[in-house]
Amino acid sequence: MNPLQLKKVCTSLRVSSGATAFSAQLKVFEWFISKAFAEILRAFKAVKHKNEYIVNGGKIFITNAGEAGLLSFTSQVIEDNKNLGIAAFIIPTDTPGLEIGNKEKKMGWRASDTRQLYFKDMRIPMESMLGSPENGFKTFLNTLTSGRIAIGALSIGTAVGAYEKALQYSQDRKAFNKNIHQFQSVAFKLSDMATKIEASKLLVYHAAWLKDNGKPFNK
Repeated sequence: MNPLQLKKVCTSLRVSSGATAFSAQLKVFEWFISKAFAEILRAFKAVKHKNEYIVNGGKIFITNAGEAGLLSFTSQVIEDNKNLGIAAFIIPTDTPGLEIGNKEKKMGWRASDTRQLYFKDMRIPMESMLGSPENGFKTFLNTLTSGRIAIGALSIGTAVGAYEKALQYSQDRKAFNKNIHQFQSVAFKLSDMATKIEASKLLVYHAAWLKDNGKPFNK
């Protein structure tokens, strides 16, 4: 992101929601199953027309799509019928041509706003591109890598909730005149859960510490 883009983005965040802007308008991160990533991009294109790009396609399972004021996304870039590669873009979520779908009804993480996005002849200025098509995919992967720490933390929270529910149930449920947590087979499962949760916590904390201190945190 160049200084001009940074100034524009920061101004947008500050003016839109005041003190709540940072929490409410973080960039939207795209999460894809790796094998499907290339297939998705084939149908998603930003075609250059004069001094702007015309974007068509769709994205699924986008975090914070209904809450964010800014959207970052990746797309193939087509210029003079040539595919220049994958570039990253950043735009306001009120851009004409961008449609935000209904909130997904997920089994878990329901507090996380997740939606589909539809791009229908969306016209955006050339200045919306972050970097160039040569480094767009690398930029995307760097963002994704940082996000994995947050996903690890979310997963631990979910695991802790599941463990606490299981532990409580094992203390309430009785079989053969005793609580089921007193049976070895159940106790072993509970101890395995607790051990894996504590190990996962240390792994996530270590990764976060490495990132905070500017050290490599992916392998």
